[in-house]
Parts: sequence; structure tokens; C-alpha cells
Amino acid sequence: MERDYIYKHNLNDIVEEQTMKLKESLETVEKLERLNLIDKMAATVAHEVRNPLTTIKGFLQLIKNKQPDPENVEYYNIMISEINRANSIIAEFLSMSRNKETIMKRGNIENVITSILPLIEADVIYNNMQLSTDFRKVPDILLNEQEITQLVLNLARNGIEAMAEGGCLTLKIYQDGNEVILLIADEGSGIEQEVLDKMGTPFFTTKEKGTGLGLVVCNSIIERHNAKLQIQSSVNGSSFEVHFTVPTNS
Repeated sequence: MERDYIYKHNLNDIVEEQTMKLKESLETVEKLERLNLIDKMAATVAHEVRNPLTTIKGFLQLIKNKQPDPENVEYYNIMISEINRANSIIAEFLSMSRNKETIMKRGNIENVITSILPLIEADVIYNNMQLSTDFRKVPDILLNEQEITQLVLNLARNGIEAMAEGGCLTLKIYQDGNEVILLIADEGSGIEQEVLDKMGTPFFTTKEKGTGLGLVVCNSIIERHNAKLQIQSSVNGSSFEVHFTVPTNS
């Protein structure tokens, strides 16, 4: 009897373990399918939408310059601004492409963030908030400066938008074992679990004028850097940690 019990117990453990592995495999397949769909959609958007928008913008600017009627200039500016916004959405969408060629070079993430810190500081000051930074010495990693810039600005902007006046945005860089960790935290009201589960889904957004692509772009950049994103949230705020692996020959 005891032997049968042990056998059944071990069998249950094996079944449970294999079930978990199967579930993880299915989630991976679903993620890859979504990424492949994004690639195809991005290519279509690039060719079918971007070129006509550029043409329309060019003619609007031409008409505006030839007919500088004060009553109409404002309307031209609004139309051009909306076209620029549409182009920005397309650019974000194209940034999600998994097959996008990304040139990686050895560099220090602190140097990249320091170069764009004035932009973040200006945004924080404009919104009557505070900025706390803690940049510790970290080893170089393989990175693409342009993409890391976009990643940090997107996450910082999300943090700022999540807070009320007087809130503090925290930026930290530190090393933990063989990882360089970038942490961006806010003092907002937190993210509900239902929203947290949907974050990173294309076009899902809780913002009135959001595109739902910001975090999707971040995820694509993180994936191309072979990094990992960890999100923690409570009623006291949210934190986004990006874990980069230090090259073995660093």
C-alpha cells in the first residue's frame, strides 16, 4: 500500500510538472504568433499609410505657406499636427517589429540615460513633480543607444502620467550578480490586476489619447536586447525593472 501511495504521489508530481511545462510552451507559442502578426501588420502600415500621409502633409504645408490667411493657419497647423501624431503612431508600430535589424554595441547604460536626463528633468519640473536618481557603477552591456533611449523615455513618461502633482519619479541603475538592472518607479495609485494582465497587448490603453503601443514597443526593445521586464504595483505606486545580462567576457 505504501509503495502504491508513493507511486501515485510521484505520478501526480510528474503530471503536474508536465502540465506546467505544456502551459508555458503554449504561452510562448501564443506570444510568437502575436509577434508574427505584428510584423505583418507593421509592414502593411508602413507601405499603405505612411506614404500618403507624407504627401498630404507636404501639400498642406505648401498651401499654408502660399496662403498665410490668419484665420486658416490655425486649421492648417491642427491638420499638420494630427498627421505628425499619426506618423508617430506608425513609427511606434514599426518599432515593434521582431525582425527589425538592431545593431548592438558594447556600451554603458548610465551614459545613455545621463544624456537624456535633462529631457526627463524638464518633463518632471513641468508637471510639478520630483526626480530621484541613483546611478551606481555598472559594467558595459550590449545595447542599441537609440532603442534604450526610447525605452527609458517611454517608461519615464508612463511613470509621470501615473502620478499627481508632487509625486516623485525614481530612476536607478545597479548591478545584481550577472545582471545590470534599470529601475523606473512612480508614486501613482498603482495598476489594477486586470489592467496589469493586459499591459503590453497592442492597442490596449487606459489613457484618453493613448495608442496602446508604448509598452508594446518597450517589450519589443527589451526582447531584442535579450532582457527581461518585471512589473510590481501596489496602491503606493508601480516599478518597472529591466534586467540586462552582462556579457561573460565583460
